[in-house]
Amino acid sequence: MGGAIGGGKQYVSWIHEADFLRAVDFIMGREDLRGAINVCAPEPLPQKNFMRELRKAWGVPIGLPAAAWMAEIGASDSKMKRLSDIGFVQNLNALIARVQIFL
Repeated sequence: MGGAIGGGKQYVSWIHEADFLRAVDFIMGREDLRGAINVCAPEPLPQKNFMRELRKAWGVPIGLPAAAWMAEIGASDSKMKRLSDIGFVQNLNALIARVQIFL
């Protein structure tokens, strides 16, 4: 575990828990909103890069890869465009924050 899945080129949408809670509070305060809103990082990363940064933060030198068919189950490329369009700005979206959240 912790290695590339199917080559690792698929994008991972993630969000820090603090930004998730802030986004939910932000959305709940907007009575004018209808429909689905994605809540995730504005800059998704390729899975291979995300896992590399996660392993660095955890001090794990290697990760075992998984087959491509495993990645096809439930995979999607999400961005929080609608949430950004209505004025929500994440606090923790920089690469350094990505790494520090796991320490």
